[in-house]
Amino acid sequence: MNPRVAALAQLVEHRFRKAGVRCSSHLSGTILSCHLRAFGGLFSVVLPPFEDRNPAMPMTEIFENVQGLIESFEVKLKTFSGEGVDEVVSRLHAQDRSATSVVVPEPKSLPVLNHLDSCLEEAARFDAPIERAISVLRPHLQWLQSKAYNDALLGTGFIENYGWCEIIGPRGFFPGDDFLLGLLMLGPNQHYRDHFHPAPELYWPLTSETEWRKGEESLTPKPCGSVIWHRPNVIHATRTGAAPLLTFWSWTRDTATPARLV
Repeated sequence: MNPRVAALAQLVEHRFRKAGVRCSSHLSGTILSCHLRAFGGLFSVVLPPFEDRNPAMPMTEIFENVQGLIESFEVKLKTFSGEGVDEVVSRLHAQDRSATSVVVPEPKSLPVLNHLDSCLEEAARFDAPIERAISVLRPHLQWLQSKAYNDALLGTGFIENYGWCEIIGPRGFFPGDDFLLGLLMLGPNQHYRDHFHPAPELYWPLTSETEWRKGEESLTPKPCGSVIWHRPNVIHATRTGAAPLLTFWSWTRDTATPARLV
């Protein structure tokens, strides 16, 4: 599917959900079929040829919005103390974020994005510029899952409630030099169980009430804005309750080796 058409479908879903209507959409040619769960109905919209609709966001605007998101992340993060903040900021400054290096990932959606609107509502109360920047860029994000993960390993329903994207990295807007910055989502009542990786890792949640654990610690709820730092190969886990999770994540080096479940 044309990435811009896929982005349009995602935008239509977003508009319905903002209005409080749960829906899903399917594109076939120029027919957009939307299933409105609230009413148990199905309707179709015939879209005009893509060139007749609003053009895609210009590259310069994408560049400005990505830079705005990264800068808002850095400014807000630096107001919090905690192990790992200086390392993330230092490595962030070492990345090529020039206009000539920006690319637009091929958009990809996942079922966990059904919870994105509620996460963004909470994120807006924490930091409005960050929420606005994510909302603008959401049609261009490539949401992915680690290939080694499945429900047999992580519990029934985990794969439908899990996903991540990169802002900086090979699947993001800037390539990254052994450095990754992105977003992670978990749906409600999910346990991302013990795992580890060589990369030092920072989590910086935009939502509250998720439980976090590392090493021999117990799972402990953390408010949004908490600085959660994992040193290389430290075993750690995350568990959501009734609310979903939206968090920034960053790997500062040794990014080639994926996480391994314990």
